[in-house]
Amino acid sequence: MTSLISYPRTSAPAPGSAMPLAAYANVPEPLRSKLIRKGQARHERFSHAHPGLAFLAPSYVDPGKFGNYFRDDNVGRDFPELGATPGALPATTSHLAMSAAGPQQHYASQFARELASFVGAIDPSTHLADDTILWRFVGAAYTGGSNAAPAEAFFCNALGGTFWGVGPVPQSEQAWRRLYAIPGIWNGDGGYIALRLGDLPADIRHIMRSGLIGTVAPQPSQAPGYYLAGGGTQLVVSADIFDHKAYFEDARIAPVQRSQWNQ
Repeated sequence: MTSLISYPRTSAPAPGSAMPLAAYANVPEPLRSKLIRKGQARHERFSHAHPGLAFLAPSYVDPGKFGNYFRDDNVGRDFPELGATPGALPATTSHLAMSAAGPQQHYASQFARELASFVGAIDPSTHLADDTILWRFVGAAYTGGSNAAPAEAFFCNALGGTFWGVGPVPQSEQAWRRLYAIPGIWNGDGGYIALRLGDLPADIRHIMRSGLIGTVAPQPSQAPGYYLAGGGTQLVVSADIFDHKAYFEDARIAPVQRSQWNQ
């Protein structure tokens, strides 16, 4: 970690402690120590219930794997994410790269909310090859909030969600947040799953090939006066993916791996 942070982190614990090194990194003392002490028992229960996944659970995530836990503090988001760029959010446009009215209307209706997360041409994902690597990061996040008004609870992102990265897994937090425009309130930095498309069951392959693929658009940083540039390649799929929650949570099939910056 090379800069100040004020979003949930899932960094490795300090020696002899169950708490991440960066837990509440920008909360002033003595409040920081108080919050860390309150979080010890929760973190230990999570570790006991989910062996090997303790690195996903910062002090403020409930022992229930994907449960909510309300914040212990009222500290705002004072610092930009690693990879954030100073300046105003660039104006961008996107369009569905299809000539047929029928398919275009279908995709525009099904992914109406997600279209704004792309910039430039957006293609159907029907062409994805079996050797395509799809990955998804998980970690602590705010629930129900927005960049302008974060909610007052944390949760852990679902292992099998609607947004996926395509190709090589980012090797630094700066690259991940910058290229995929991931504000701190959306995702901590815990771990990831990476899967080969051809290895997925037929019904999940169908979902992955029935989505949209394109370039990630810029997003506002959690800190005023900064933005995350985007430019990576993302796949967005339908909410049907949530019907396969058990598959993605089976560690024998999709083991959660530590990010390169969470060692």
